[in-house]
Amino acid sequence: MSTLTDPLIADYLRRNGFTDTLRSFESHVGVQPRINYEKLEDIIHDRTAYMDRGTDGLVDSGANINNKSENSHLFNKWSGIELHSLKEINHGSLFIDMSLGRYGNRQVVFLSASDKSICIYDVSKGQITNRFTELSNTVTKCCYPINDQGLVSLCGMDGVMRLVQLCDEPRVITSCQLHNRLITDFEVFVLKGVKYIVSIGWDKYVKVHKLVDEDTKVEFVSQFELLTNATSVKACQTPSGHLLVLVTRMDSSLVSILTPFLGNELREISRISLNDAQFSTHAFTAMSMDLSFNNNDSICNDDSKIVVSTSDVPYMRLIVAKFPTDLDKRIEQQLPTIGDLSLERTTESSQSLISVIDRDVVLLNLSTNAPQDKLSQSKIQYSNEDKGVWIFSECGEVLAIDLYTGDNVCIKKSFQLQRIKCAIAFVCPDGCERLLIAQADKSLVVVDSTNQ
Repeated sequence: MSTLTDPLIADYLRRNGFTDTLRSFESHVGVQPRINYEKLEDIIHDRTAYMDRGTDGLVDSGANINNKSENSHLFNKWSGIELHSLKEINHGSLFIDMSLGRYGNRQVVFLSASDKSICIYDVSKGQITNRFTELSNTVTKCCYPINDQGLVSLCGMDGVMRLVQLCDEPRVITSCQLHNRLITDFEVFVLKGVKYIVSIGWDKYVKVHKLVDEDTKVEFVSQFELLTNATSVKACQTPSGHLLVLVTRMDSSLVSILTPFLGNELREISRISLNDAQFSTHAFTAMSMDLSFNNNDSICNDDSKIVVSTSDVPYMRLIVAKFPTDLDKRIEQQLPTIGDLSLERTTESSQSLISVIDRDVVLLNLSTNAPQDKLSQSKIQYSNEDKGVWIFSECGEVLAIDLYTGDNVCIKKSFQLQRIKCAIAFVCPDGCERLLIAQADKSLVVVDSTNQ
């Protein structure tokens, strides 16, 4: 019996009062029931309805199943693109992660490398201006700026986050064991003046911490245990100012939306179904994810969008969905006073929270020409001009998807890339969109993007 089936059975036994059977089952398979599972009865009901529909319930997973003409008005048209390679920087070690930020009055990109060093790429100068070593005893998987004064968070392979002040004599301010195993994704979100740290790792947990005492200490807020390892995480807020954490995970075509209630764990308020065929089994995993907003505060509204890449082989699919419109209402109905996300005891009403599966929120379901296999971890990112989506394929392909037409944008370039390890797109001070691409040959390629 699979590890995903055991908890469902244990949860069914617990809810129906089969105490003795539950005790024997837990002793035999070694699982503990948790409250955040979809009910076994609901799964069986969906599967029965799917079987009753026969072949009518099947959907071609490679097809553009949404009528693009119906949703094209929601997106801007993206014309052809020319990519110009400005320079190639040879570093000597492999870059693992990069993130955009500011260092003083400079726009920079923070890069972590396999030699345990942290580098700063100056956007205006077009070169690496700073390199810091001996900040961690493990390789940094995620590097993220906290402020514009050189305070950064370094998440290592050991699951420890280190707050580091980068200066002439860099120092580690504090460290915190965020996860028991590798931290795979990490984000800092500022809400009402408080900096929240949202992270996922190989321990199947989604965790939220916050910085206190003038960003010198890390305080635990909430956590949520998943059935399988998470693949990506993003943070935003509702119009009323509630923190939202969006998570995708392995072996699931759902996007979970979580929020911290009064208590020591995150709670699901929505599961967005990326598969519009209500009674079909999942045939893909949601991998990389990015969010698009029409405001600078990452407030989800009717114009906000979620884009997710799938694990389909041999070519990736992109799915664009919208946020459910009543998230604030769901939160306030379940727990009227969330307060300041403190660690007070979870109330009985929050314990009875039932996650809603939101269907029919998919705007686009698009095929792409981005090649991948079952081990690929390609990255996607919304264009900073909000015209489409960049795809940085591991094989060395850079693609642009026009969400207005649903087609690949014609890209002209006179250079070839090696395998891509990480990449980022950003807007330079002169208004030009630039790509920074780290290759498997330990080089960093700087590319300018211009519309034809």
